[in-house]
Amino acid sequence: TAGVDPFGRVFDSLTGALIDGAIVTILDDATGLPATVFGIDGVSAYPASLVTGSTVTDAGGMTYDLGPGEFLFPIMAPGTYRLLVTPPSGYSGPS
Repeated sequence: TAGVDPFGRVFDSLTGALIDGAIVTILDDATGLPATVFGIDGVSAYPASLVTGSTVTDAGGMTYDLGPGEFLFPIMAPGTYRLLVTPPSGYSGPS
């Protein structure tokens, strides 16, 4: 079974500007708990919560430099997930 790799960008719905500093958490929809995520090697634990536009490091020491507004969850088992986005100061959500 192939893994999935959720990714995307958080943006201002009025201007389209990409937003750094939002906290994005991927949740297992069945349990409501943070999902199990692995780094690109498929074995190193990767955080289920991250900050858009930041640098993320998995348990194996691999670093992932996220672009402006970007979030990435490299490898996950197929399933049903939902994203929880906490906007940075000055924003409210959902828009």
